Amino acid sequence: MEPERGPDTHWHPYTETWVVLRGEAEIVGDGEERRAGPGAIITVAANTRHRFRSSGAENLEMICIHASPEIIQEFV
Repeated sequence: MEPERGPDTHWHPYTETWVVLRGEAEIVGDGEERRAGPGAIITVAANTRHRFRSSGAENLEMICIHASPEIIQEFV
């Protein structure tokens, strides 16, 4: 993902976990902001309003793990 890009605020009825492989992410969940770099693992609880952005100078590469057999996503 290119710098300054990312999905708008949304939520899922299950947990979501991110593993940052390259670049830097700014993750906001329930009003709490976190910055995560390579090797970081961040999880948000089910029904948590959240969003993330690529916040570094290089492209963000991360794995998004949805605890569901299908992606269910509701934008706020």
